[in-house]
Amino acid sequence: MRKSRPVIGISSSVTIHNGLPSVHLHQKYVSAVIDAGGLPIIIPIGDKEMEEEWASLCDGILLSGGEDVDPQSYNHEPDPELGKVNENRDKTEMGLIEYARKEKKPILAICRGIAVLNAALGGDIIQDIEKNDEDAIKHYQEAARPQATHEIEVEEGSRLYKIMENNSKVRVNSMHHQAIGEVASNLKVVARASDGVIEGVEGKEQDPLLLGVQWHPEEMASENQLMANLFEELVNECRKKDKVEA
Repeated sequence: MRKSRPVIGISSSVTIHNGLPSVHLHQKYVSAVIDAGGLPIIIPIGDKEMEEEWASLCDGILLSGGEDVDPQSYNHEPDPELGKVNENRDKTEMGLIEYARKEKKPILAICRGIAVLNAALGGDIIQDIEKNDEDAIKHYQEAARPQATHEIEVEEGSRLYKIMENNSKVRVNSMHHQAIGEVASNLKVVARASDGVIEGVEGKEQDPLLLGVQWHPEEMASENQLMANLFEELVNECRKKDKVEA
């Protein structure tokens, strides 16, 4: 029997709850995947063998937001403005990326996810935007998480442009202090903020879906169709692949 909902594996982190380490993921990721027609499963931090098995079980991968990416993941020394990191999370997500790409499975990367995606594919990361550019706009908003606070420009004709229903200017929320630096060779930039910070990348090949966004569409998806479109694209790409393999 063919499953009706593609399985979307969502990466997670660890937080301390009641004094104990606990798997951590904002509910909005889960809700956005369900609303898009997917079946979400939360992927904890694991080892190399588990990463391959998780990737094989999932139809698509969603890399979630969270702490900074450890600079040793892209062969840099830590900046004084570097925040909390989790080396094991980096390794788990990079393993998921490796195996998902090997098995040609769709990937959507959000906020921290776009950074770890770029690092996994050979690029690097600006460890603190304001230190790197004194003319930077505010990228870590104090407004409520679902509220859009700045505009991005999307490259016309890109896959992201089509997902954004051919809108070249889109307002997004913003909760990050790191950003993509040198772009990995197999990614292309498809969206930027007014200060030049990279807000969207996608694979140079159209299939399978390989897409990263710097903002948090899961926080906006329930009330903003453009943001919901990102999760629908991921789920629909998984359905297409499932039909081809059936």
